Amino acid sequence: FDDFTGEEIRARICERFPDRKHPRLIFSDEKLNRIRRELSSPGGDKVYQRIAADIIGFADELLNQAPYDYAIPDGIRLLEVCRKNADQMLLSAAAYLVSGEEKYAERAYRTMRHCAGFKDFNPYHFLDVGEMALALGLTYDWLYNWMGEERRRPIREALVTKAIDPLIEDLDDLPRKRSWNWRGDLADNWRLVISGVSVSAMAIVDELEGDDLVKVERAIEQPIYDIRRALSLFAPYGAYEEGHAYWYYGVKYFSYLVSALLTAVGDDFGYIDVPGMRMTNAYMFAMNGPASTFDYHDCETQNAKSNIPPETMLFASFFRKPGEARPRIEKILNEEESEICRRLGDLYLYDPDFAAAGREEIPLDTCLPIAEVATMRTGFDKEAIWLGFHCDDPIGGEGHDHMDSGSFVLDAGGENFFFDLGKDDYTLPNYLNCYRVRDEGHNVVILNPDEGYSMEWGGRANICEHGSSANFGYAIGELTHAYRKEFSILRYRRGAGLDRKARVAVIRDELDLGACAEVYWFAHTRAQITLSDDGKKALLSRNGKLLRAKIEEGDGAVFSVMPAVPLPTSPVIDGQDPNEGVSKLSVHLTGCGRLRLTVSFRETESGEESPLFAPLDFWKTIR
Repeated sequence: FDDFTGEEIRARICERFPDRKHPRLIFSDEKLNRIRRELSSPGGDKVYQRIAADIIGFADELLNQAPYDYAIPDGIRLLEVCRKNADQMLLSAAAYLVSGEEKYAERAYRTMRHCAGFKDFNPYHFLDVGEMALALGLTYDWLYNWMGEERRRPIREALVTKAIDPLIEDLDDLPRKRSWNWRGDLADNWRLVISGVSVSAMAIVDELEGDDLVKVERAIEQPIYDIRRALSLFAPYGAYEEGHAYWYYGVKYFSYLVSALLTAVGDDFGYIDVPGMRMTNAYMFAMNGPASTFDYHDCETQNAKSNIPPETMLFASFFRKPGEARPRIEKILNEEESEICRRLGDLYLYDPDFAAAGREEIPLDTCLPIAEVATMRTGFDKEAIWLGFHCDDPIGGEGHDHMDSGSFVLDAGGENFFFDLGKDDYTLPNYLNCYRVRDEGHNVVILNPDEGYSMEWGGRANICEHGSSANFGYAIGELTHAYRKEFSILRYRRGAGLDRKARVAVIRDELDLGACAEVYWFAHTRAQITLSDDGKKALLSRNGKLLRAKIEEGDGAVFSVMPAVPLPTSPVIDGQDPNEGVSKLSVHLTGCGRLRLTVSFRETESGEESPLFAPLDFWKTIR
């Protein structure tokens, strides 16, 4: 990273934008003029036209909609109010920038003024401050010339007193109440989101003096320094420790920050080309199957559609890999956007120069150490088989980890068949003991169920071996030390493999115990399940597509179907999600001292045998 001070950033903004010139954050005059040319030309860029049409269409819907009032329904978060009002402000202001129609500026300002009048931005839960400050700061910049000083003043004052002043309290460690010490030892997505205060400070830094100027310069400088540790979560291979949903959340605000620095200051200070960032798009592509996303840990998009966010275009541009923008561009042109706020990212990150590039060559198989996640696929068509495998350590401290070491997910025939439930409500009492966090709520093996976890708090797991060839992809997880010590596990490995030639996915467990145990094997699904008479086969049906599961090896193992609810021995957590519409394909064994269980998944009734049905030690010889 390059060092800098808030004073230096202010000086460079004033030099590049004399006489308080705006806009200067994310959108430059050059960028806006190019967008307007493309929109006004009958033969203009189709991607820009689609993005702008969606933004203006949504802004039209907002014209008669009221801003959202201050409300903290869970006693902790103002976030929902912040986000809904941010959509109103940012998308209405963007509609004004591309169309020039003042009705959109008026609409954006109505929500700006409403939010500026809040008693505070809820610094108790400081994410709320970061999100609200970012939205107000950007719309302030974009509407600066339209507003006039009388309209600017209350917005600017609100940013100082309700965003920058509370930030200074945290920087100086003054007595205050906070739900989370976001500047503490654990660096996570909070630091990236709270950099929104820096962006807002860049919008007003040339209009302040005295103590307010000193504070706003600090508010620019320190949060940018604070994100350095959070960026280490992308190292060394681009995978994000907290999962793909938090990748999107954190990178969304990181993208706002570095894009604002590039337009306002002309320098990203080395914050984009950090270890892992060059490869982080590959992580996001790997986490997306043809029908769903790999929602391990506290992801919010449970069983969501494949989801490539706009921010992948930031890295495609910076690292001169225009082909990496193609997956997002294809979604812009071919799919409806359910999260309309993403259209703003599309608008400022898309570059028509991407159009000349072909799709970047993306590997069929990806294995990422540190995050300990691997995915394999037969191809990139909608009918492809996609298998995901996660073998990170079980919970061992603060963060978004679950007891999910060894979990897998599977898409086939354009449908998702096995998935991870993702997060539950963070305000639940004893959240870490709710079903979705416990091992029984994941597609894993559990032993001797009781009120505790089957896996060991602070246990260890990793992907110890992986391979990829033209016909095969596989990953093997070492799970011997992931489970409680009293289970006397001598050795436990789980393999996830995909035979592209035979179009069959395989999960194989090899478990040796020093004492006999009760064993459950779980796989969560929204498909309808029909079992064969002998219990060795299961037919899964979803939206007219079929998947066939078969026990290829497993003494005494038969399938059963169980509801996705806590076992009778588990703690009772009032208010947790009932997981309606979800069941789990299961295997239950008692008195088990040695497990050799191979389960195959294929779309057809019959097919050729696969080498992956063999013991795990043989997998590395498969080509």
